[in-house]
Amino acid sequence: MAVSAKWYAAPLKGFFNGSPPFDFDTDTMKLALCTASYTPNQKTHAFFSDITNELGTENGYTAGGLALASCEVEQKELETRLKAANAVWTVTGSSVTARYAIVYKSTGISSTSPLAGYVDFGASMTVPGGGKFTVEWAASGVLYAKVEP
Repeated sequence: MAVSAKWYAAPLKGFFNGSPPFDFDTDTMKLALCTASYTPNQKTHAFFSDITNELGTENGYTAGGLALASCEVEQKELETRLKAANAVWTVTGSSVTARYAIVYKSTGISSTSPLAGYVDFGASMTVPGGGKFTVEWAASGVLYAKVEP
C-alpha cells in the first residue's frame, strides 16, 4: 500500500494570486481523519465544510481533528517543505479506522477554514482501543512543492 500526500488546488491558486489562504508556521493548522467513504476532490474542495465522512467523536477522536504542533516552512534545495510534529491520537473504547488525513487552517468556522492538502493512507488503517493512531510525516514533510530544474 502506498501512502501519498496531495495538495488541494485552491491554496495553490491563492499563493499565486497574492492571497495565500494560510501561513503554515503561524496559523492554527489542523489534521482531521476521514473514513474510506470520503472521496477527495482536489479541484473543488476548498474549505473544511467540503469534507465529508470525518470520524465520529468517540474513541478518543475530537471533531475537527487536532492542531498540528511545531509547524515550520523549510527550504531545501529546490523544494519547499511544510513540516510538523507527528500527529497522535490515543484510542479509547474499541478502535479507530481512517483512510484519509486532511490538513487545513482552522478559523473556527468550517466554511471559512481553507484546505491545504490530504494524506491517503492507501487503505483503511485501524488502531485498536488502548493504542495510538499516529500520522508520521515523511522526510519531505506534511506537504511539499518542488521546482524542477
